[in-house]
Amino acid sequence: IVNEDIKEGLQNIIVGKENYSSTQVKAQIFLERLKEARNTFLNDFMQPQIKEVCKAMGFRNFPTPKFVEIDIKDEVQLQRVASRLIEMGIITPEQGMTALKQGVYPDPHELPEAQEKFVKEREKGYYTPLSVAQPIMDDEVATPPGVNRNVPNSNGRPAGSNTKTDKVIASEEPTSRKGIQEVIYKIESLRSYAEASLKKQYKRKRLSKEHKQMIESLSESVVMSREIDDWEATTDSCIKDFNNIEALEVMPEVLDVSEKHEVVAYPAAILYHSKKIKL
Repeated sequence: IVNEDIKEGLQNIIVGKENYSSTQVKAQIFLERLKEARNTFLNDFMQPQIKEVCKAMGFRNFPTPKFVEIDIKDEVQLQRVASRLIEMGIITPEQGMTALKQGVYPDPHELPEAQEKFVKEREKGYYTPLSVAQPIMDDEVATPPGVNRNVPNSNGRPAGSNTKTDKVIASEEPTSRKGIQEVIYKIESLRSYAEASLKKQYKRKRLSKEHKQMIESLSESVVMSREIDDWEATTDSCIKDFNNIEALEVMPEVLDVSEKHEVVAYPAAILYHSKKIKL
């Protein structure tokens, strides 16, 4: 019976019918609970046993066991960020390929040395872009035959094609910046409220990085699925019972705004709330 309950619980977390953001929040919560159990096992059982064995064997030093950290970062977003850093020249192609392959960004102190090597390789003609881009070396300023540099900026897609963006203001319709700013303030207040509720629930003075990421995802889900007056009550409900996260579905009104202004759901939710807020 216990094994069956565990199986159903894991399936509910991993392959539930809720949307991706809700599943991610639930998985993060599950892994946080798992981490606490693993630490308890190491500190209360495994480590004392290792000490006893080492003393019996006459060892002066004894090892410290550790579990391998579990990483559930969004690989798609990580690859997008890495690709953008390569395009902007912040990291070198070599560092970018390492980030794409291993999922680890280079340390900041490694950037200057890598950039010096990158500049020398560019002087030799390596990594020269085939498309018209911002030149890095002086000899790249010359315009290739038949290429017009006075072309308006485009999104890199064929003429007439559209794509959704993550910008809040993405249409010609005038939008109240003050209203958007007010909604942003309320979202920040919601995150602070959620952090305080989570600290109270777990009886902690500080939250880990994983907890803060969980709060971030939960806040976005609440903003997309509920009116402003219901944000705090919904957050409390989800923190007290994480199964309530499954009910957080994007409001139809937000989906309409997303379709109309060609923005993704979260910026569309901010735009939707900004039009309803009383200034």
